[in-house]
Amino acid sequence: MGIVRKLFAMIGTVLLLSFLTFLAFQVIPGDAAQVQLGTNATPEALEALRAEMGLDDPVPIRYARWLANAVQGDFGTSSRYRLPVSELLSQMLPNTLALAVLSLFLVLALAFPLGIVCARFEGGLFDRFFTWVNQTFMAIPSFFLGILISIFLGIVLRLFVPGRAVSWNEDAAECLRYLFFPALAIALPKAAMTVRFLRNALITEKHKDYVRTARSKGMSRTGVLLTQMLGNALIPVVTFLGVIAAEVLAGSIVVEQVFGVNGLGRLLVASIANRDYNVVQAIILYIGTAVVVVNLLVDLLYRRLDPRVRRA
Repeated sequence: MGIVRKLFAMIGTVLLLSFLTFLAFQVIPGDAAQVQLGTNATPEALEALRAEMGLDDPVPIRYARWLANAVQGDFGTSSRYRLPVSELLSQMLPNTLALAVLSLFLVLALAFPLGIVCARFEGGLFDRFFTWVNQTFMAIPSFFLGILISIFLGIVLRLFVPGRAVSWNEDAAECLRYLFFPALAIALPKAAMTVRFLRNALITEKHKDYVRTARSKGMSRTGVLLTQMLGNALIPVVTFLGVIAAEVLAGSIVVEQVFGVNGLGRLLVASIANRDYNVVQAIILYIGTAVVVVNLLVDLLYRRLDPRVRRA
């Protein structure tokens, strides 16, 4: 029953988000018909297009019509690109998803080994050095780190050509090779935060009674850390990783701009500048849905890891 309630809560959250998003674009200045026809359009042409687009109907009727179409995957037509919004999203979404998955993989691949080693050698030279490195990377925004990566790895070392991104639909292997660098810019600050969080969680577990009991039975410190402490330390870390996953899946808008990746973030910026509201609404709905779904999955995983939550 708890899972069913959470599913209904998720659906309710997405519906509320869709309504607020739709309502916001009805009250902000701007006219979709004016954007589509241009500033030289006659009042008669504007009025005819508004009637054709259904802009003369009350907001509740327009929202119900938009929601019914959105459920079927029809988000309208882009006023700038003159293409169905769903077609635009299908072109940009693979690049954004590939960037998000690669970023999450780098976060996990970097954070877990470093966090475990720092906790194992707490207070040692390695731990002190990486504490300083963590604090440095935590303070650097992803977009600025992306600029540094473009300069040093792209222009100086020529490991890639900044701005010459390849779409996933054209060449998947070349796309992943290029996306490694923006994914690195996204992952490094988040991996630094995860290392700090995991290290602190493991150190907290280190001083508990069950650890002393395991040590008294002859288990090595590394063995206790990997077989006993790590599972318990993951319980708070999973929640933190859920926040990171939601943020990454929502799209790193500025990083896509820095590296010239044709993803949803770049499309969102261009659509806001051109008042292409159908595209903006669809992308915001995707971002909100991604965040809600990730939070639900993290909640279910948390219940799986912690028996106390299941019993409650």
